[in-house]
This record gives sequence, structure tokens and C-alpha cells, in this order.
Amino acid sequence: MTRTRAKGLPTLAAALILLPAVATDLSGLTAAPGTHEFRPSSPDSVEILEQVQSRVRTYIRDVGRSRDRREQWDRYQPIEIVQRERPRVIETLDEAAEALPGDDWIVGHRVGMRVKHERLDEAVEVASQCQGSPWWCQALTGLAYHMRGDSMAAHEAFDRSLEAMPAEVRCEWNEHVRHLLAGGIRGAYGDADCEGRDRLQERIWWLADPFHLLPFNDRRSEHLARMVGMELRCQLRDLRGGLCGRPDYFRVVTLGWPDWLWGFERGDSRPRPPGHRFVPPPGVAMEPFDADPWDWDLMEEAQFERVHLSYDLIHDLQQQTTFFRRGDSTRVVVVADMHQHVLRGAPELNMGVVLSRGPEGSPVVHRLQGPPQRMVLDTVLPDREYLVSVEALAERSGAARSRFGSRLPEPTQAGLGLSHPVLLEWSEDLDRVADGDPVGGVALDAVLDRIIGSNRLRSGREVGVFWETYGLEALEAETMEVSLTVRKVDEGRLRRLARWLRITGPSQVQSLSWEELVAEGPVQGRVLRMRLPDVDPGRYLLELAVTTRGTEPAEAQRKIEISAIGPSGPS
Repeated sequence: MTRTRAKGLPTLAAALILLPAVATDLSGLTAAPGTHEFRPSSPDSVEILEQVQSRVRTYIRDVGRSRDRREQWDRYQPIEIVQRERPRVIETLDEAAEALPGDDWIVGHRVGMRVKHERLDEAVEVASQCQGSPWWCQALTGLAYHMRGDSMAAHEAFDRSLEAMPAEVRCEWNEHVRHLLAGGIRGAYGDADCEGRDRLQERIWWLADPFHLLPFNDRRSEHLARMVGMELRCQLRDLRGGLCGRPDYFRVVTLGWPDWLWGFERGDSRPRPPGHRFVPPPGVAMEPFDADPWDWDLMEEAQFERVHLSYDLIHDLQQQTTFFRRGDSTRVVVVADMHQHVLRGAPELNMGVVLSRGPEGSPVVHRLQGPPQRMVLDTVLPDREYLVSVEALAERSGAARSRFGSRLPEPTQAGLGLSHPVLLEWSEDLDRVADGDPVGGVALDAVLDRIIGSNRLRSGREVGVFWETYGLEALEAETMEVSLTVRKVDEGRLRRLARWLRITGPSQVQSLSWEELVAEGPVQGRVLRMRLPDVDPGRYLLELAVTTRGTEPAEAQRKIEISAIGPSGPS
């Protein structure tokens, strides 16, 4: 359901009953969304409300006339009459609030006008003293705190607002989350009932949360602040006899900039900042545990979202994350090297890894403080699939993030399984490790310090590849066949056919296969020395396959990005 007219306040419903003479002026200003019990209003209170709305209506008219008369005007800044008259409108609203302290319309614009005039401390104070509908008071408090930059206070206020919000209002507000979605998740959201949307929007905000290390969700607060701004904006439009429809909500909810709250008091041609896209794309929203870091392009020019939060730019954070089977549990290893990152010069970094299973439940949080050159998480967890968010925040230098799903590759029906292959910094020491234990294989602990904390590598670089094989002991096999392939991500059947017909250039596939003896033990680690192929820059799959005679192969892969060789050779 899309609201076509802004809904006003409880006292206005009584105003329409008691004063039919002003019904034309006040038409469309019905009860606040979701409010069903109206407080009795005296004729005096209706008269006060009518007077303050008349004053606001005059202000809107004068602003419009002043703007139309100007031959040239800077649409980035409020025009002169706004700077002069808005404080007087605020005084009028304050005087009316003394007589009607519980009126939702009055308190809403007392807060909204102060936010517009950048009197943010006053806006917070007025909202905190609100005596209107509890959900509306908390929503106004969330708006004031969010605009002032108090993220934690805004998050908590919006939590209280949603908890107190009438079910039909919450359902209506949740409907507008659909403007941010695309593909299958948009269809599923549109087909869901109110309870279904409530569950889906919690999942969406969990995925869209900019930083899981922080105890608040700035992206959700920005959305809810825009919704509060739309309520106020539509009430002002209603005073002029206008309507608010789906296109209005779409523009404000998705793009927001530049004047999602100011409306008629500023123009709409202010250059839009780049912003970020935090709401996940359709595939990630539907299957987050299958997402890779490249699926979440925060700087993608998005049709459905543009958000500019406190961090001007969020950089990519390179890392390698691998899951290893340990009985019924999983050993999780995350490594991120910061020595070449743009944030490396920050005096203080809030860094960490957060692994979560959903919006409910407690995530696993591993934190680091200070300026570490290398971030390592090595822990054992009960489940085998997580949403992983590797994050680094610098107070003045920006932030970096990598978010993706990770899980153990599925074993074959015969029980043969693999870990993901992980890339190592090659050295003579690693050569000795690889040859040191031919019976039991190579232990993960022996190579942990050599894991490269990045999935972006130069072509021609010499690296080690480590992986673990599971289930060989039960198969009683003496030998196993292993293959390792580097394949361009977009190397599909049509491309291979075109290459066979010599329509395209040489293959972007490099493959190696061999047979080796099966070592002892339930977990068998292996290290292979390899040189990354000289291929076109791009994204590639490092594919690993292991099989024994008479069994289907177990397969695992890692996505990497290969760049061109630099002037000084591979690094």
C-alpha cells in the first residue's frame, strides 16, 4: 500500500469534526499514521493549531514567491527569506507547543525546522521532551540524533520507535524498503505480507549494515531518518493542497540527496556526492553465504540507492579467508595484510573480523586496536558457513571493508572432502616444510605465518598453494589424483568455442595435474609451489580437484585477481 496523502496528527481529526468551516484548509491532515485513538480537543486547541498551520502555510507561500522572483539564485543554499523567516516560524511553533504540548504535528515541525536551520542541539532537546505519540517522539529523536551525527543514540531511538510503532504504520514504512531492492529479493519482498516483510527487512538491514564492528547501523538510521523527513515533508505539502505518492518516496528513500528533508526551501540541482551502495545486490540478498567480495561493490553507480555517511570513502580490504574441517567444528583462518593499504599511515585503527549467521543471534567478533601491519584471526567455530566482514576504521583517514560468505566445500557422497586452497608467500623455508613430513602431510600451523593476506596478486609471482584433504583414510586408497587449474572467471563455453575457432586470443586457462601417494591420518595437508601464469589482468578461479580410483572428485576453489607484471617484476 502506498500512501497518497501525508497523514497528520490526532488533534487534527477532532479539528475536522469541531470546525467544519476550516475543513478545506485542513483537508488531508488526518490522524498520524497508525493512530486510532484520538484525544479530545477543545475549540481553543483547534484554533491554536489552525493559527500555527496558517503561519507555516504563509511561510511556504512567501518562500515560493521569493524564489520565483529571483532571476538567479544559488540552489545549493537556502534563499534569504528562509534564513530570516524560519526562526520566526520556529518561535510560533514553540508558542503553540506551550498550549498544546502533546500535539504530534507541532512537535514534529518544531524538531524538523530546527534540523533544517542546523540548530541540532535544540532539535535533540525538543525531541527528548516530546509528549506526543511515543513512536513518533522516538522517531523524531532518532532524526535529530542522526542529523547531529550521534549514531548510537539515533540507532537506539529508532529501535524504540519501531517497537512502539502501531503494526499498520510499521507495515507501511517497511513497504518503502522495496524501493532499495532489485531482482528476486524485490519480488519476494513485494509478495510477502506484513510479517514477512518485517522479517525480510531485518535480514536486509543486517546485510546492509556498513560496519559490523560498530554497535549501530548507520544505514538503517539513514533510511528511517528519510522516512521521518518524508512524513514532515508530506505534511507541509498537504498544507498547500499537494499529495505525496510513490515517486516521492522512491526519490527520497533511494537517492535522498540533496534535499530529502528541506524540500521547497532548497532546490534540487545540488551536485550529488558519490555515496555508497550498502544494500546488497539481489544474488547476495538471497544467498549471502555464497557471496564473494566482488559481489559487494560499494562504489557501484546504483539506480536503487545512494548514501553518503560519515566515512567519505570506504576502500576495498584485501584478505584471504579459509575454513578447515575439524571433526564437527570448523577452524576459521582470516589474514589481511595492511602494510600496503591506503590506511596504513593511520595512527589508530579499529580493526577486526565479524562472523555472523543472521540478524538474530550473537556474532563472533575478533578485534584489534592500534596500527597492526597484519591482521590474523585463527579460531574454531561450531558452524560451517558464515557471513564474514573484515573491517578497518580510521577516525580521520576513512575506512576499509571486505564482506563475503564463506563455507566449507561440500564433501562427495563417498566422504572425500577439501578445504579451499590458500595462497602462501613462497620461500626456502616453505620448501623445507613441504618436504619435511611426507608421511603425515603438512600441518596448517607450519604454514600459518606464510599465508598471503590478499587475494590480489601480480602475474608471474611465485607462490605456494596449501590445502587439506579429508576422508582419504576411510577410502583406503593408496594414491590420489590431483589437479590445479587457473581459469578466467568469464571463461565460459561460448568463449572456449570462439577460441577453438580462433576468433579470440589464447586461452586464459593454465592447468596442472599429477598423482601422489596418500599420506596417513584423517587430515592431510599439502603444499605446492607454483608460478602464477602470465595472463591478461582480471579475475580468475584457482580450482582444485582431488579424486581416488572409483570415486567422484572433490572440488574446491578460490577467486583471485591477477594484475599485470610491474616494471620491477612480480611482487
